[in-house]
Amino acid sequence: MQKNSFVTADEYSNASFVASDLPSQAEHWSDSQVVLLSDNEEKIIEILVET
Repeated sequence: MQKNSFVTADEYSNASFVASDLPSQAEHWSDSQVVLLSDNEEKIIEILVET
């Protein structure tokens, strides 16, 4: 059974913390999928730069 995790980020989220949380959520299960949810395009770019 596939496990999914959703990480949310808003304009106040710390990009470094969110970026480090993405792989840590994925390592819980070998077939896991992690999805980043945000309505702030600038924050998404900040997080991607941190990964």
